[in-house]
Amino acid sequence: MISPKRRKGAERNEPGPYSVGAIIKRAGGKRAKVRIYDGLGHFGSVRTRAGRESYFRGSAFDINGHGSAQVASDKGYTLALLKNAGFPVPDWTMIFRGETPAVIPDGAFPLVVKPNNLSKGKDVCFAGDRVVLKRILADMSVRYEKLLATEYIPGNDYRFLVLDGKLEAAYERKKVCVTGDGERTLRGLLLPYLERDREGILSDALRLAGADIRRVPAMGEIVCPIVAANISAGGKAVDVTDRAGSGYRKLCRRIAEAMSLRFCGIDIITTEDIAFAPRDYRIIEVNSSPSVSGFAATGDGELLRTRRIFRKIYRKLRKL
Repeated sequence: MISPKRRKGAERNEPGPYSVGAIIKRAGGKRAKVRIYDGLGHFGSVRTRAGRESYFRGSAFDINGHGSAQVASDKGYTLALLKNAGFPVPDWTMIFRGETPAVIPDGAFPLVVKPNNLSKGKDVCFAGDRVVLKRILADMSVRYEKLLATEYIPGNDYRFLVLDGKLEAAYERKKVCVTGDGERTLRGLLLPYLERDREGILSDALRLAGADIRRVPAMGEIVCPIVAANISAGGKAVDVTDRAGSGYRKLCRRIAEAMSLRFCGIDIITTEDIAFAPRDYRIIEVNSSPSVSGFAATGDGELLRTRRIFRKIYRKLRKL
C-alpha cells in the first residue's frame, strides 16, 4: 500500500510556540541540546555537559530537589510549612473523603475549596455558605481523597516567578468577567473563553459554581462567575514585573528559600500596591513547576521575558 503524500506543513508533530519545550529550545539557541519527546512540547530533556539527559515535564525541572517539589505539590503541607516559618497564610481546613460540611465552623465562610494536589485552577470553587459547600463536597469527594478549604481572601491575585532567589517575572491574574448586553445569555458572553478551554477547566468551574449559564445578564451588568483567576481557567495575565518593589522581591526570595526551591511560582493575594513594602498580604500557594505558557502567550514582551527565564534555566541544567 502506498501512503499518500503529506501536504507540506500538515499534521506535523511539532510543539506550539508557547509550550515549555519550544520556549526552552528557542532560549538555548541554534545549537540547543534540547530534545522534545511529545507533540505538545510538554515532555523533553536537556543534555548536560556531562553527557546525561536532564528530563523535564512541563515546568518541572531537575534544578528543584525532589523532596521540596513534593512538599510544594501538597497545598496543605505548603501552608503548614509557610505558617511555621512565620509567613501569613489563609486559615485552612483539610477535608477528607467521607467527611461532611460539619467539619467547617460557622464563622469560617466564605471559603475557597480546591483539590489538595492539583494546579492550573482545576476545580477551584467558592463556597459562600454550608449549603453550597455540601453540594461541592458531594461532587468532588467522589473524585478526590483530600480537599483543601481556605478562607476567602479578597484582593488582587499575583503570581511571582522566582529563580535562584531573584524575581524574574510578576503578573497580576484577573479572573474571567463579562459584561451583560441584555440580549446574550451568560454562556453566549463566555463563548470566546469556552472555545479556548481545551482542558475543560473553565467548563468544570462553571458547573461546580452552579452558574446559570442560560440567564441573560442585564445591560452593563458585570458577571465574574468563577473564583479562580488562573490563566488556564480563562483568566488574563497583566505583566507587573517592573512595578514590583524591593520589598516584594525580598519577600519572594525569603519564601523560595523557606520552601528550598530554586525555581517556583509564588501566588499572593493583596490589596496593597506591590511597589511598596509588603504589609497586608496572604500567600495562597507555592508551585514548584509553575505553568508559563499562558503568560508567554499574552504578548511579545511576555514571551521575551519568559525566554530570558528559560535561557537561564537551560544554562543551569547544562551544568548539572
